[in-house]
Amino acid sequence: MPESTWQEPSTERCVTGLARLGGKKANARSSRSPSMLDLRVGHILSITKHPNADKLYVSAVAAGDSPGHRGTFQYKGQACRTVCSGLNGLVPLQELQDRKIVIVRNVKHVGMCGVTSTAMFFAAVSETGGEEGVNRKCIVEMVDPPAESTVGDRVFFQNWEGSPKEEISTQKKVWKSTQPGFRTTDDLGIEFLPWKAGLVGQPGRLVTDKGVPCTVRSLKGAEVR
Repeated sequence: MPESTWQEPSTERCVTGLARLGGKKANARSSRSPSMLDLRVGHILSITKHPNADKLYVSAVAAGDSPGHRGTFQYKGQACRTVCSGLNGLVPLQELQDRKIVIVRNVKHVGMCGVTSTAMFFAAVSETGGEEGVNRKCIVEMVDPPAESTVGDRVFFQNWEGSPKEEISTQKKVWKSTQPGFRTTDDLGIEFLPWKAGLVGQPGRLVTDKGVPCTVRSLKGAEVR
């Protein structure tokens, strides 16, 4: 695994790593559009348990960045990002190692229990069972890019194409005003339903720039975050 280049001290409090949830007219160029998210095909080259947080993993992820790009480090000959994810106990570590996934590449860098995370995984989440906070079971499945996709391939929602914002915060407008519209479908695809985010526009499937859809393994009608 990388050395000090990807584990930086931070005084920020520990968080789980899964972004939290928080009708206006919008289009692909709006600041409230999912086109503001820089979604990419990533490849998890290495993953380990976080040294300071039981619920976190720390991953080295290649995502098509140029060498020396801000927030990256060289690992196994590729420019990589550090991703802290709250998946420990939800997704077995061995299922993530050497796996292609979809990441949000332009999230604001954030310290998570002493490690700086510079990207975020895109995953489907379903909670079942008892009342909120009591006997609830959380099921998480990674959003899978097409098998033939290449690291760094652009991923976007159809009907919402546009240029991503340079940087977004998962606690502010772009993410909080679009994420409620991300859902899995009955055929295990991922779509953006703008009316669920209080926006006006056409729904769109999550696809690569070759038009091939991204999928999940089994969760239908699940939230994606």
